[in-house]
Amino acid sequence: MNRMSTKSPGSRLNLLRLKVGWSAAECAYRFTIQANQNITTEDWVEWERSADDDSRGKELKSALDDIAAIFGIEKSYFEEATLPIPENIRPFKK
Repeated sequence: MNRMSTKSPGSRLNLLRLKVGWSAAECAYRFTIQANQNITTEDWVEWERSADDDSRGKELKSALDDIAAIFGIEKSYFEEATLPIPENIRPFKK
């Protein structure tokens, strides 16, 4: 299993999205459906760029349960210092 080191949940979110091959717009749409909370593509991108201690980072942390459900992974993916890249994540095929 591959391992990577990341600094923030936002950077982990970005790497996960790139691994899956979804656009930020697709992720925002899926989050809106999952959480019944409307977010924009710009909101999603700001989450990916957020630091732990800024307002967007705090907002992201409160959304991690729903984000984990979207990708079918455990929330712990975003919390570990060094984490495995989930093998069950496959690029989206159209």
